[in-house]
Amino acid sequence: MKRTIISPCKLAFDTWDDIIALLAHDLPSVAACTLTCHAFLPASRTHVFRVACIDSPKRLETLEALLGASPALARNIRTLEIRATHSRLNSDPHEDSQAHCTKKGWPRLVRRLEHLTCVRLEGFALELPDEVKRFGLPGVQNLWMKYMRSVQDDLRSFVLACPQLSSLYIDETSDVAEGTLPLTSALSKPGPPSFSRLDTLVWHVPSLPLLMQSRPADDAPVSLPLLIVNGLQSGQVIPLRRLAVGHNLRLSGSTRSTVKKLVASAGDALESLVLRLEDLGEGRSANDAASMLLPELCENHRLKALHILGVGSAWFEVHDGLSAITYVLSTVPTDQDALEDVVVHLTPYVPRAQRDWSLAAWVQLVDALIAFMRVHPRVRCMLCLDFSSNFGERPKPVEECPITAYVEKLVQALPFCQVDEGCTQMRQKIGLIWQTHFRDWECAGDEVYPGHNYVGEAMGAPEWYYRLRY
Repeated sequence: MKRTIISPCKLAFDTWDDIIALLAHDLPSVAACTLTCHAFLPASRTHVFRVACIDSPKRLETLEALLGASPALARNIRTLEIRATHSRLNSDPHEDSQAHCTKKGWPRLVRRLEHLTCVRLEGFALELPDEVKRFGLPGVQNLWMKYMRSVQDDLRSFVLACPQLSSLYIDETSDVAEGTLPLTSALSKPGPPSFSRLDTLVWHVPSLPLLMQSRPADDAPVSLPLLIVNGLQSGQVIPLRRLAVGHNLRLSGSTRSTVKKLVASAGDALESLVLRLEDLGEGRSANDAASMLLPELCENHRLKALHILGVGSAWFEVHDGLSAITYVLSTVPTDQDALEDVVVHLTPYVPRAQRDWSLAAWVQLVDALIAFMRVHPRVRCMLCLDFSSNFGERPKPVEECPITAYVEKLVQALPFCQVDEGCTQMRQKIGLIWQTHFRDWECAGDEVYPGHNYVGEAMGAPEWYYRLRY
């Protein structure tokens, strides 16, 4: 049979791009391929320079020098990461370790990156030059901000300077002074409508360590989420389809109220919702849960997927210990026919004394889910049990038996589906998964099982949330 041999140089760029994409996380292999075959060079540049991470003034100077020597490299940069420097080890003592974070640092570079689509900022006070505020960043579609502050209105100006913004990640980030800029004037500035393309928002409120849950949280001002809430309430069309928010009783009433308003204002556009609940009830009855300013779902008639992440650990033996979850479920309208999936992720404590295995809260939750599915027969429910933090610590190999026995106790507490005579049998739709694969992990003696073996919240979170967060 006659064979046709195609010269490698005649292959389409997409073919080379697919080959290099398989090696994108192995820079030595990418370099070796490029040195071996010159045809790999364009695709290699695309992947090697796709993400530019600047965590020191020296890295900023190096990148600027590269772009000065080869301006075409700027076309390859899609993501720009700016991180504050927390250590001055091995650095010049006369060098300002935060110089790359000032308005004379990375902002002078960002205007040169015409194909930039994503900006990630972490750990510093944002200062923007006037030209960025004036001309904006028309190509940026994704913003990721963690532990960020601004002295004036730079954070809000930066968000509003991205008219094509489609996803926004906010983690303990906001302006220092909440009243520096009226929110109505910020939304009514000239130019394209703000948030007209925003379809994904993740807003993480301050999370409290296990040993600090008796203290009030230090709230960051909520001006950034309020921009979106005010836009929705004023009638602005914001196609917010995916939303993740948090709730913590130690937060101020204004923060919890903003969370509640944000969920309600999203309305029928919302399709996927992630609720990170750090207080799961703590023994409050369902009637008392209404005073916790929990998000309510009575305005979200087109919601398709609900994921509830129980952050921290849950006491299953406390009556009404999971009432926050059952309250949120009770706010779903009875005529809601779009909801398909409800996933509840929990981190239960394994009682120290094996005789103390009361499962009152667990039984209440399962009963509530069964009642919920009778009203909403299309819904599939999944319960995820994560034992990666038992009493605030990673479990040890010697704890394998107690955890396994506890899981068996939880399974035994699940009621059998009894069908009355003449009634149509309800399909089994409650799934239960847990992490107890201890024997598959390499660990000797009483050492703690390695953290990388734990799926954590990813077990109960949708893929879009996990990808955006990490």
